[in-house]
Amino acid sequence: MIINKDEQRLLLAIKIIPFVLFCIVAIVGTLLVLYINKVNFENEINKVKTVYLKNEKQIIKQEVTKIRNSIINEKKLTEEKLQKNIKGYVYNAYSIANNIYKENQNKSTEEITKMVIDSLRAVRFNENRGYFFMYKMDGTTLLLPTNKNLEGLNLLDLKDAEGNLSIKDMRDLSLSQGESFYTWWWYKPNETLSQSKKIGFVKYFEPLDLFIGTGEYVKDFEETIKSSIRQRLVKYNYGRDYYFFIFDKEGKIIVHKNENKIGNTSYVFDGLKNKTLKESTEIDDLNSEGNFYQYSFLKYNTQIEDPTTKISYLLKLNDWDWYIGSGFYTDDLNVIINKIKNELEVKHTNNIKNIIFVFFILMFLVILLSLLFSYLIKKRFESYKVKVKEKDQLLFQQSKMAAMGEMIENIAHQWRQPLSIISTTSSGLKVQQEFDIMTEKLLSNGLDSISESVEYLSTTIDDFKNFYKEDKIKQLFNISDTVNKAIHLLHSRFRKKNIEVIVTDSDVEFFGLQNELIQVFMNILNNARDVLENMEIERKLIFVEVLKDADIIQIKFYDNGQGVDKKYLSRLFEYKFTTKKQQNGTGIGLYMSKLIVEKSGGTIKAQNKEYEYKGKNYKGAEFIINFKL
Repeated sequence: MIINKDEQRLLLAIKIIPFVLFCIVAIVGTLLVLYINKVNFENEINKVKTVYLKNEKQIIKQEVTKIRNSIINEKKLTEEKLQKNIKGYVYNAYSIANNIYKENQNKSTEEITKMVIDSLRAVRFNENRGYFFMYKMDGTTLLLPTNKNLEGLNLLDLKDAEGNLSIKDMRDLSLSQGESFYTWWWYKPNETLSQSKKIGFVKYFEPLDLFIGTGEYVKDFEETIKSSIRQRLVKYNYGRDYYFFIFDKEGKIIVHKNENKIGNTSYVFDGLKNKTLKESTEIDDLNSEGNFYQYSFLKYNTQIEDPTTKISYLLKLNDWDWYIGSGFYTDDLNVIINKIKNELEVKHTNNIKNIIFVFFILMFLVILLSLLFSYLIKKRFESYKVKVKEKDQLLFQQSKMAAMGEMIENIAHQWRQPLSIISTTSSGLKVQQEFDIMTEKLLSNGLDSISESVEYLSTTIDDFKNFYKEDKIKQLFNISDTVNKAIHLLHSRFRKKNIEVIVTDSDVEFFGLQNELIQVFMNILNNARDVLENMEIERKLIFVEVLKDADIIQIKFYDNGQGVDKKYLSRLFEYKFTTKKQQNGTGIGLYMSKLIVEKSGGTIKAQNKEYEYKGKNYKGAEFIINFKL
């Protein structure tokens, strides 16, 4: 089969250009990657310290915040548990009183009341701190085991340390609500000079017209919580054996891994004069968000006698004036840096080997694919020449070759700019090197520009190759993606003529021969372009819409080229009919498009369309393709 000179040149270009370009990319890219790996290696080592400190700070901050929140939650849950417990104790006392009343209704109220008092007087709970009290509704004290001297007295007008009429308040609450929680101030056993805050629960006992209650001193309750928290946190570790410490507003240690420090004041090293941990951290200025502090400190549980730098995060627990903290020693950083440095050296060495290996493999594959692609193109030319005599194949090949002309012209348009960039950049780098003004940044930017241009050229070749694959087997593909491929293949001509293509995408898939459908889309788009390119209008518009309604896929193409004369609308899909005689139209593009669409089980029609876009009215030709799923 004889191949003309133009075809030979095209085949040679297809064979050589990808190979040459990839060789340039491989060599330049390898050198660039080697350089970048070296720079990255140095940068990663320099960043290790910053990253380490940032990560460690984040860890200790999260852990301290978590512990502070857990203490708050534990306090809240314990308060709820306390309320539940004291309510349960009062319910038990109420049950005892009710049983006594039911079993002794033949006795007087005074006798039953005394029986209830006797049964509850000796009851103790909450580590022997809890007891029951009883008052008549007139305020007379019936039962007060911790201060029997007050029994029989009316305390209705007695005020607590806050000025509240606590007995009266409890009476009113129990009478109006039947039962209620209440907070007041009262004397602890064996204390007569000051009152302590107390939380309790009271319940009205109607048969005897009295109320029963009990309570717990908040201070005793908090000490129980604190003791439980201290015991838990002393044993709590996280991360690399990190621990928590807590000190009070006086600077005395409350919680520490080293129990010998508990109750003592902790000191840090500050030149010739040591400071307390409280002074060093300036906790008086600590806000609610907490803060980081850096100081010198002896490492816990080591044989090292010299102080080392420690960074701690402190957070205040306002209710108890506790300062919760945790920290890390910065000398751990050197060990980590050496370890990471060794790991990075091995990693970067392997990366360099892999990069070089991959480039050589890719170079081989590009050469192979270039030869194969050239061979396939040559075979297609030969096949085209053999079958050109057959009518149906002639029509198909004529349409395909028309699309090929568009493709080659688009490739020429698309390659000019990146080839110009490569030429200009490489020349510029050479001049900069000759005048000894080359810098690493200029080299890096120049090589990046060459690499991006080469990648763009490679992508253009892939688009060209994919379009000319013969569809043998039907497959599922996205309609919008296929429309965009057709537009991409023609975009340089549209851009040159200032034609805007506006696509309304939709995630619709179709089972068929994708490349044939691309050819249909290109034929329609080319017709619209031919109409618009010579028109003198403000905006040249082509719209593409992909729609799906139930089991129908609809693809619409319309423009603002004023439409087609009505007398020609019915003939647009006829063989060799064209309205572009002065432009040497062949009259086979839409004919072939109709054959392809119908072969795929669809329909295509043309009509004129009037529409509004961004406040302006337009008119143009519209082609509608329908496929039934």
